[in-house]
Amino acid sequence: NYDKLEDAPSANLDFPAGNITLAEMTAFHPGGLKSWDSIDRFCGNGATQAVLGIMINNFRVMPKGQISSNSVYRMLKGPIEKRAKVQPQYKNWTTGIHLQQFHDAALFDPTSVSVTGFRTPMEGKKPNMANPIPIKDLAIGVKVFPTGDDALDLTRAVQYCVANPEEKLLYPTDFEKLVSQLPQTDPRFAQHPPGPAPVQPGHQDAATIARYLTTRKAAEVRNAIGRKRDSRGRLTKVESDDDEMDDVVTESDHDDLDDDDSAMPPGKNLNQRSKLAPHIHSKSSSVPATSRSRKGLLAEEFDSNSDDDEFQGPKKKNADSRVRRSVRPTKVSKGYQLDMDTIDEDEEE
Repeated sequence: NYDKLEDAPSANLDFPAGNITLAEMTAFHPGGLKSWDSIDRFCGNGATQAVLGIMINNFRVMPKGQISSNSVYRMLKGPIEKRAKVQPQYKNWTTGIHLQQFHDAALFDPTSVSVTGFRTPMEGKKPNMANPIPIKDLAIGVKVFPTGDDALDLTRAVQYCVANPEEKLLYPTDFEKLVSQLPQTDPRFAQHPPGPAPVQPGHQDAATIARYLTTRKAAEVRNAIGRKRDSRGRLTKVESDDDEMDDVVTESDHDDLDDDDSAMPPGKNLNQRSKLAPHIHSKSSSVPATSRSRKGLLAEEFDSNSDDDEFQGPKKKNADSRVRRSVRPTKVSKGYQLDMDTIDEDEEE
């Protein structure tokens, strides 16, 4: 269950010229979040991996289980690690410090929902641009279509192509032309001519994020802001029961990241920002000795991080303490060599 988004379009699918809301991105093309430009836009407006995970789980079916906050973080961190190879200041990037250390307000328009000119992450063993796909196929894996201020032009395009499958319209190739001919479906824009819908304040990323931060789980997510991460980007354990979070925040999950060295070409006019590494705090605590009367209870109380369902607790020492000695000679009379040709190389993840 490594790839929770295997039914979604390829992350290497190109972006069209036009407007796409954050909600539409998480619903129809969550792989598009891996773009450097998507990360700059959404995180620049306050998005965190927790909010993005909540939105993806809200809109998509997720047949392999809900995607965790940590998996979304790793999904974004993969492209950023490639970006750090050409822009070293991104080495210590996280969503939590994006606004403070990687956001250039002078070159940023918080009202824009355009994806025109966005670069693809170009990930994978063969980092090539993915072929266009039928627009109607963007509906595959979608549980709930965006509505209200979550919906804009991409939602209308997908709805039209699902209702008219005989029209072989491709994404992103035919998106701009199709949108230019679509009538307005939002009652607020009934008097507007066919074409792109007028962008309202509610369509903007900050407003979308605020809507999803009002949910119960997102309220818990707000309390996780400032939590430390380990070397793999996972949220560390809280220090008290009062701070425990929902598994949407703390669940560690593998993601389908590629470890190739390909990097997205740097964009033009990218400012060099100061390299500020976040402070990493660590605590070491000694474990008090366990009394003999408590040892029998440890197997039931032991909290294992193992994924093995058959975990039975720590093993007990045998009552018989006599040393067993082998009758075999203790000396090695002959050496041996490994046949390296018989050792399989590790498979790539």
